[in-house]
Amino acid sequence: MKRIFTLTLNLILFVGVLSAQEYGQASFGPNYSEQAYFRFSDLSAENIANESWDLAFSVEGAFSVGVHYNEAVPASFTGEAPKLELYLAPVDSWDAPIDLESITDTLYNPETSWDEGALNIVKDPENQLDFGWGVYNPVDHSVNGDKVFVIKLRDNSYRKFEVTSLISGVYTFTYAELDGSNEAVVTIDGAQFDSPLAYFSFETGEAFASPASWDLLFSRYVTPLDAGGGQIINYTVAGVLTGPGTQVAVAAGVPQYEANQEDYVDAYDSKLDLIGHTWKDFDLGAFSWVIQDSLSYFVKTADEHLWKLIFIDFEGSSTGTATFEVEDLGTVDVQDPTSNVATFGVFPNPVDDHFALSLELREQPSPFNIYIMDVTGKVVWQSRKEGVAGLNVYEFNGLDFPAGVYSLTVDMGGRLISSKLIKQ
Repeated sequence: MKRIFTLTLNLILFVGVLSAQEYGQASFGPNYSEQAYFRFSDLSAENIANESWDLAFSVEGAFSVGVHYNEAVPASFTGEAPKLELYLAPVDSWDAPIDLESITDTLYNPETSWDEGALNIVKDPENQLDFGWGVYNPVDHSVNGDKVFVIKLRDNSYRKFEVTSLISGVYTFTYAELDGSNEAVVTIDGAQFDSPLAYFSFETGEAFASPASWDLLFSRYVTPLDAGGGQIINYTVAGVLTGPGTQVAVAAGVPQYEANQEDYVDAYDSKLDLIGHTWKDFDLGAFSWVIQDSLSYFVKTADEHLWKLIFIDFEGSSTGTATFEVEDLGTVDVQDPTSNVATFGVFPNPVDDHFALSLELREQPSPFNIYIMDVTGKVVWQSRKEGVAGLNVYEFNGLDFPAGVYSLTVDMGGRLISSKLIKQ
């Protein structure tokens, strides 16, 4: 079922006084011209213009490798709105000539993780060291660029660029005209940014930090939609993406006010578009937006705080404003098995054929699983262990899977604790 809301914000706020819930708003801007970075802690949003950035570099840690491009584009009712287009250049070197007629397939962000952008999806799935734009060197722990990209800017001009390297959290990035003129080199040091993403603008030639401490991003982005007849199209939608460290559990098919967080403790996931755009639909008959009344969300922010999110109104392109109800559910229950872990460490890292795992546990746990997965999600190694309250150190030898970057996960009754593991 769906319902149409025409409540004014004043009435919404009045009702909020009578309940335990609070109400928030975030706006895509008139004609979807802006992006809103929303945080739950104070129900505030910081807006920036769509065209303020072109590329986003993940700078959360020394080995964040994700590079996204800005798919946001304003709505236009008189013609095609200016937008970015990204392509992989079919060349083997930076100096090779580029024929525009040879680049036809547009790249898109997969909306799975901030460590997996459009520049990462061109990786070789058979090569665990390939991160798309570059390949990891296990000797010096650098990632070195081996691909050239072409971007069509909003003014219809083109640039070629490559991420030359990533060393100790510092990206080196080169761009130029297609003929190689006006070449520029940019250095982006993740340690200099107090936010999870570093944005770059070709118009200004400068990098700057994304808004800090945000949980949700209200923005337009491209997603594959079923057009019928077996045809899938890439379509620009106005939706919500989760911020780094934020997880979401979707309560679908349940009336919004009947969904309980306890029923979804195993459903949390960090995929970026779990909230997405499907909380609203456009009713052509009524010519208005309608909100799904059997769809709500439980959000766990990076600081382990839980919130329930219910959308109640959307004003469309006139203002771009979404209104929603927020319920503060407190911090993660201390009985959550993951909270039993006081400290968690893997050493050495990178590893060769052995490593040690340290777990400081507050209470004695039930037997638990430890496993290592490759970038495709395939389990390449696993073990089952028991523990005691206090410090536990487990040593593992004979790792016989290929060199590459993996995810090591401790599974305590369905609650997962993960860390990157680099094998040399």
